[in-house]
Amino acid sequence: MVQIALLALLGFASQATLHDVDVWFCPYIEITGHTPFDHTPTGVYDARDVFGASAGTVRGEAGRVVFEDDSGGPGQPDFIEWNTKAAVAIQRLIVSWQDDTPGNNWRNLAHFWIYGRKTVAEPWQILWQEETPSQVGQYTLEKKIPEVQDQFFRAEFIRGGATDLQSDGPRICALEAYGHTVQP
Repeated sequence: MVQIALLALLGFASQATLHDVDVWFCPYIEITGHTPFDHTPTGVYDARDVFGASAGTVRGEAGRVVFEDDSGGPGQPDFIEWNTKAAVAIQRLIVSWQDDTPGNNWRNLAHFWIYGRKTVAEPWQILWQEETPSQVGQYTLEKKIPEVQDQFFRAEFIRGGATDLQSDGPRICALEAYGHTVQP
């Protein structure tokens, strides 16, 4: 018993493990900007939906956003910017999107970037970028990254080709980051 107390006193006792939670989950973030969302359906898209909220009112699109159609065509960039309420340490990222396959060759995503930075004064640092397959239906990519500690984030999406340029805005289903808050 004395030996265990001595080990604890010297710092050899087990440390509390940090939880692997989605640090971008909606209550922990604030949306600071985005390119326009599609205005044609009845209802409104809400950027918080890709972070786990259910705030949008477009029927059949719960938990997703669709960027504005016919506003640039293939190669057009779209983005969402947000910050967490406190700095977070991230080790794993998930991006999910959905095109209109198999019915149509619409809403294809060609490439995405996820950026982070500690303060608004710092330049963006690429956390992850990837070319994306087209005509895959709903698709999810996951990547483990070397731990980063940031508070400000940006996701950029490049539109892929579409047989109907009136339906070329990508549909983003989820942006998730797993890690923990940073203790000051």
